Amino acid sequence: MFNTTITNDGDVATGRLVVSMNIVNLQDERVVDPEDWSPERSQYIETLAPRESVTLEWTVFAILGGDYAVYFVVIDTPPSATEAADTAVSPAVHLIVHEKPQYNPGGILPYTVGLPVATGLLWAGLRWVRRRSIADA
Repeated sequence: MFNTTITNDGDVATGRLVVSMNIVNLQDERVVDPEDWSPERSQYIETLAPRESVTLEWTVFAILGGDYAVYFVVIDTPPSATEAADTAVSPAVHLIVHEKPQYNPGGILPYTVGLPVATGLLWAGLRWVRRRSIADA
């Protein structure tokens, strides 16, 4: 869980703000898709009055082990189609993810072990019954 606080330090109200979360892999060149890591990649703030703040909550599910940086970009709606949008970038949060071995991913271990064992027991039981019926004859 991450909380970010966006503050309007200006003297006028902002336009509509878009806050976007980004994740960068610092360890190797594997690309990180933030949509895989978080159900909410962007959040929107209608406007912020001068000196007003708002706190946004983010949920991140670390899906791969490694060394990452998570940062947020705030983009203000430009006043007109010919002007550039103002942006602000947060400091990066350093995130080290340790992989946890999964011995029973998705709960399938009982099936992957149990089905062959049950099949083997059924086969052995049928073989025993057949041998017994041949011995009795």
